[in-house]
Amino acid sequence: MTKHIDYIAFGAGVQSTAVLIACALGEPGFPKAEVALFADTQDEPAYVMRHIEACRAWLAVWSSPLRIEVCTAGRLQDAVFQGGASPPLFLRNPDGSGGMLNRQCTERHKIRPMRRWLRSQGATSALGIMGISLDEAHRMRDSDVKWISNAYPLVDQRWDRGRCIQYVTKHLGYEPKKSACTFCP
Repeated sequence: MTKHIDYIAFGAGVQSTAVLIACALGEPGFPKAEVALFADTQDEPAYVMRHIEACRAWLAVWSSPLRIEVCTAGRLQDAVFQGGASPPLFLRNPDGSGGMLNRQCTERHKIRPMRRWLRSQGATSALGIMGISLDEAHRMRDSDVKWISNAYPLVDQRWDRGRCIQYVTKHLGYEPKKSACTFCP
């Protein structure tokens, strides 16, 4: 038996919130998602969790069937201290140039928990709707697994971050703050 799930990779920042709202309202060019998945590192600032609750309340007011589910791989900070993950730490090379250590947090604490959640729901295929805007198009990637394909409706509709801010502010009445772990640079 096959089961397909269309989901929003919901990071709770400006762009993924714009995608959440546009999908919920059925904006042209935005796929109809059944769920928005937030992978909680358990090290997000309190305002991120309040924003998620505000988005849930907004969805309820609009009687949207779209829901936000939270999944987790545990506390990222614990994994960092145990040597099981490395955040994006910036450094200065001996020649004076800048660099960044290889990070593993996105794969281990964002992507894998979402995939585990999808599989726990019986998904055999999925469409990941990504909140990457036109000015971030260089971040677009194909999925590295065959059962998930990615969609980039903000890029397809030519929405940049500024347009996303305007759109989210129009619907929520505020601009979401940056969604990142408390210790992330």
